Amino acid sequence: MHSKILFIFFYSSFIHLFITAQEEKPYVILVSFDGFRYDYAQKYQAKNFLQMAKEGVTTKALLPCYPSKTHPNHYSIITGLKPGHHGLVDNTFYNANTEETFVNSNQKFASEKKWYGGVPLWQLVQKNNMKSASFFWIGSEAPILDKYPDYYVKYGEKSQTSNVDRINKVIEWIDLPKKERPNFISLYFSLVDDAGHLHGTKTDDIEKVVQKADSLLGYLRSEISKRNLPINLIVVSDHGMMNMPNEDDHFLPVESLADIKSDSTIQYVSSGFQAQIYIKDKNKQKEIFKSIKTSIHKDKYNVYLKKNTPIHWGYRDSDLVGDIIIEAKFPYYVGGETQLNKLKKQVKRIGQHGYDTKKHSEMAGIFYAVGPDIIPQLKPMPALENVNIYTLITQILGIKYDHKIDGKEKYWENIYKKKQK
Repeated sequence: MHSKILFIFFYSSFIHLFITAQEEKPYVILVSFDGFRYDYAQKYQAKNFLQMAKEGVTTKALLPCYPSKTHPNHYSIITGLKPGHHGLVDNTFYNANTEETFVNSNQKFASEKKWYGGVPLWQLVQKNNMKSASFFWIGSEAPILDKYPDYYVKYGEKSQTSNVDRINKVIEWIDLPKKERPNFISLYFSLVDDAGHLHGTKTDDIEKVVQKADSLLGYLRSEISKRNLPINLIVVSDHGMMNMPNEDDHFLPVESLADIKSDSTIQYVSSGFQAQIYIKDKNKQKEIFKSIKTSIHKDKYNVYLKKNTPIHWGYRDSDLVGDIIIEAKFPYYVGGETQLNKLKKQVKRIGQHGYDTKKHSEMAGIFYAVGPDIIPQLKPMPALENVNIYTLITQILGIKYDHKIDGKEKYWENIYKKKQK
């Protein structure tokens, strides 16, 4: 009789724990390794990245939005919107209405909510009565929709925090009591991008840093495995990297393409791979466009009126995009003289990014996902646009949204384990 009672007790306890586990809301940790190119894991045999691919899902590549720059693409991932729709149309751009220039390195501007459109995942999670957290994700430095994540370290703040300590902070959040624990966490690392800029993509130095990133991923996965929680891990990058020359004849000043330097009604900005020209007097637009179109350097770039930019850029309806856009061709840079002189000093660096991924596959990044709500795949999925990640995370967390985004849920039909109703 005594043994029978014990059996019933342990069996009941097991059922209780099983039901509790089943009722536990899922968690998502979204990790970005800035500048981790689509082929690095295979090329440098990054075992933890490759193990994620075996246990879960990967894609042949993750396609960044144009331009393949850090700020536009991290914010595209977190909002499901293309840069022309969320507002960060480049790392540097001009607002003709307010006559202000956004520069991503200017922390004062970057901390103002007016630059950020869309609904970041951390706010969407809050709207659905769950908590969110972020360590260094772009956009987290601003009170978008008048809120920050519930727990956060702003992008650009405490930037000297070691990579291991960043993971430790995430684990602290995961270890909070259930009612305080965030269901969505975003985490950012810059080490691969930093090394790519400094050393390029074909050296022992970049291989060493990829292995460091792999070690960080291994540490994070190990810590996750110690927690009896339904945690889904998604690992991405914002763009890839390619080697670029740093020679004077590869830098094209906009002033040499059109007579605009002395005209105060014209503004122009650039982040190196495209230049945007904003023209108050629309009568001048045709003349300037013709000048650039017929320049002796015309074979080194493409030039567009905003209304004729490639549809996949999502630029045509944005007030923050210039009236004329000059897109540099490889291996050229384009911009104002002052901007290019600054870039020349920076580009004692070999690796760069910014080009259209449709023209340069080296600009593509990575996507890996594993967890209890992910259906493992035997083969890599086709290349995926990064705006679609938003819809995967909303499905995993079971949260709704009623605002328009560029991402599509259809990509995840055979990937996401739908909850039984």
